Amino acid sequence: FEIEFDLEDQTNEGLTTNAEADVLNTAEDLLMDKWQQAGVGVHFIARQTWNGKRIIDCYTDNKDAAEATLKTCIEQDLFKRTCRYTQNNEPSWDTAK
Repeated sequence: FEIEFDLEDQTNEGLTTNAEADVLNTAEDLLMDKWQQAGVGVHFIARQTWNGKRIIDCYTDNKDAAEATLKTCIEQDLFKRTCRYTQNNEPSWDTAK
């Protein structure tokens, strides 16, 4: 999964302010907790912040359950930020090699 949040409070360089980083870090922790509560194994890969965006890359072998949990969080506005995601079915991790 690649999950992208729009920054609402950013520096002139397109990075997070301290307050925005707190909001986004809380959102990330919440998502990881929700996945864990749902029994979905997710591996954190990377976090990028630039150009007014926070992007989180994760891997799971249970994409349907992970997507259902993520959709619920988005629908319930639990992240307090605009959020989009994409997913690629890549069991061999070829892109990461």
